[in-house]
Amino acid sequence: MSFSHEQLMKILNNESFQLSEPTTPQVQPKEDETQLLQKQLLELIQQNSQFNNQLTQIKDQIMKQDMIYQNLEKTKQRLENQLKEQIQKNQKLQEECDQKDQEEKELKQQVLITRPKKRLFTQQSVGKVVNYNMTYKNNQKKNSVIVSIKK
Repeated sequence: MSFSHEQLMKILNNESFQLSEPTTPQVQPKEDETQLLQKQLLELIQQNSQFNNQLTQIKDQIMKQDMIYQNLEKTKQRLENQLKEQIQKNQKLQEECDQKDQEEKELKQQVLITRPKKRLFTQQSVGKVVNYNMTYKNNQKKNSVIVSIKK
């Protein structure tokens, strides 16, 4: 950039020109840039608030799930203990049943019933007292009266 002599003289004579002014002007941010930065800052603050709210909700959900898990673990333990107790009771009952069955077999072996091989009774035997061998555990014999005979 070149100035003519006359132009330089005019500049020097200009009252507004002062040598004490800085040669590089200070850059002031424009109003639009400031507003834009403030707007962005507000958006970031809102996003941060939303994020914090979501984080709090997630923490609450995790705590609830943890409590549910703990309750489920306690319930599982309780049910396992009940199952063990029930299995033990069932085993005891099975042993008792086996023992009763064995006793019943022994009692059946002790009670001997001798039945006649032939048909001893006919229609004419109705109403008669018959003495047939029936042996019980205490070795008693019974007399019976024939009521009817089915063919």
